[in-house]
Amino acid sequence: MVVKTIKAAVFFGSLIALSIGTGSCYYDKEELLYPDTLACDAMMVSYMEELEPIFSANCYGCHSNAQSQTAGAGISLEGHANVSGYVSNTAERLIGAISHESGFSPMPKGGARLSDCDISKIQAWINAGAENN
Repeated sequence: MVVKTIKAAVFFGSLIALSIGTGSCYYDKEELLYPDTLACDAMMVSYMEELEPIFSANCYGCHSNAQSQTAGAGISLEGHANVSGYVSNTAERLIGAISHESGFSPMPKGGARLSDCDISKIQAWINAGAENN
């Protein structure tokens, strides 16, 4: 009888230790679980490293050099010279369009609004002088 009691105690003790031990080794990556809650760094925005990929992924379908005359209302956003030239005259149109603000044609046309982070980066880059960096 004593042997059964000892075996039961060892079994339940091991079960408790196992459940405590494995529960404390569980790791989650915040950026995978909550991708929209990560901080957006819009302080030092690089056109080539950060903005060109945003424009390429979201705008070039209609606003590339090849497509702008037929699908992009004559507006090319391909390359720094085109983007900086456009925003030097009409930055509020670009920000209004990508922010889907009332009174502006929402861009990308038929697509989802750009993320708040992407919009903040574009706005910060414009505010900093739209440098070719």
